[in-house]
Amino acid sequence: MNKLLLLTKVDLLRTLNLKTINNSKYKSERRKKTVKTLSIIIIISYLLWYIYYLTTTLMPFFITVGKPLYLIAFLFTICTLYIFFANIFKIKSVLFDFKDYDLLMSLPVNRNIVIASKLLSLYFTNLLYTLLIMIPGFIGYIKFATFPHPGLFFCLLLTVPLIPILASSIIGIIITWLTSFFKNKNVGSYIVNLSLILLVFTLTFHTNKLNELTIVNHSISMVDSFSKFYPFTTLFVDLLENFSIMSLGIYFLVPICLTSIFILLLDKCYISLRHRLLKNIVKNDYEIQNFKKSSLLKSLYVKELKKYFSNSLYVINTSFGCLLLLFLILSLILFDDYMLSHFQEMFNNRLIIRDNVFMIFSLLCAISSTTNSAISLEGKSLWIIKMLPVSIDKIFLSKIMVNLTILLPTIIIGGTFFGIYLHLSIMDFILIYLMPLVYAIFASLNGLLLNIIFPKFDFDSEIKVIKQSLAVFLTILLGIIVVIVPFSILEINTNSLILITCIIALIDIIFIVILHTYGNEKFKKL
Repeated sequence: MNKLLLLTKVDLLRTLNLKTINNSKYKSERRKKTVKTLSIIIIISYLLWYIYYLTTTLMPFFITVGKPLYLIAFLFTICTLYIFFANIFKIKSVLFDFKDYDLLMSLPVNRNIVIASKLLSLYFTNLLYTLLIMIPGFIGYIKFATFPHPGLFFCLLLTVPLIPILASSIIGIIITWLTSFFKNKNVGSYIVNLSLILLVFTLTFHTNKLNELTIVNHSISMVDSFSKFYPFTTLFVDLLENFSIMSLGIYFLVPICLTSIFILLLDKCYISLRHRLLKNIVKNDYEIQNFKKSSLLKSLYVKELKKYFSNSLYVINTSFGCLLLLFLILSLILFDDYMLSHFQEMFNNRLIIRDNVFMIFSLLCAISSTTNSAISLEGKSLWIIKMLPVSIDKIFLSKIMVNLTILLPTIIIGGTFFGIYLHLSIMDFILIYLMPLVYAIFASLNGLLLNIIFPKFDFDSEIKVIKQSLAVFLTILLGIIVVIVPFSILEINTNSLILITCIIALIDIIFIVILHTYGNEKFKKL
């Protein structure tokens, strides 16, 4: 037990970076850590406030329909689904592809303890997410109604992450196993991951109105549907309403027993399974052909592009805006009348799609950036590109070109479709290409600069850089701000769209100058 707790403690400290805030020798590094910590505190505070606000807004409607506890059940469902989907693609790196594998396997510790420590670390992290969602909901609930068993409620939260983690582990292993049969694993991973994303988009798009009562009715339907194949939702609510020792025992013992069985079974086949999941298929008919000569910039660009497409998680997470836009276009083609009425209801019948498509299109481009983790992902090999006989500006440009390579086809397809679909004027037709383009350039430059300022090299899994680094968060946040603010202040028309495009283009020029001066010097010191 002591070994298990010690390994879990070490893993949690490394995952959450709890010991690195004041351990840096340099003042600039400590300042970065402080900024990161404050940013996390602000995000958590906003999340807590928003959930509380949402709870207090919807609670009267749950009381109106006579099902107040369904609000808690709805939050329980949200927690379960979030934990499940958030961990599906993490499992490979958490259980099999962690960097300290050789070190841990050489320690005088049983393999099942190592596996249990990894899962326990994942459990505590997801328990934190559970508390962040459920506690504000609890506070909002007791403002309108009396809670049956407050103490029991917090005890029941302890096992909320177990079953979703177990399910996501099994699904994640199956996905990784299926993709291992492909000669190019990334192709298989893309197919499976994109299929899941398309499925989620399809399932979540069946919402017609956004008023509170409709949201409550949809929430109740969602809880009822979810509880049919996940009975712990019903058990959770029943325990709060009618306490039963037998039900309490089932609620706690079943997840713990299933997790224990999973650990024991995984321990039996761990080595062979890890070998299968991580093995590489090598061509046996490889022949050395003539070498091609190309410019330094083209060589760097090709290298960056190959590196980008070699990481399926990197591709899926950074191209999410593009995928969302393509899904929107496909939906408009297949469900024209339904989608038109749907969007009119989204904007409360006061704004038409023609006025808002520019904002949606620009927003999806502004938050899509491959550069916000491009420097961090170099990791220990960063010194290699720094030693190349090539200017730093060309290194930057090669990384920016990768992001534009991903976004430009989306801009061309989306601009052409929306221009025809919305019957835009000639000037608006030009702007539907230019505005997303300047925002795409902004996302590229902004992400690269933030990654240079806030690099993350102390990672044991690339997913932490791609999804959890400060540079990624700030890139998305600034992307949202530079789109929402001008569109909120100005009245949307052709002249205002031209003004916004010119302002963002000017900001792009400023970022280019900053990267050429400050960015170059900062990159040399990394």
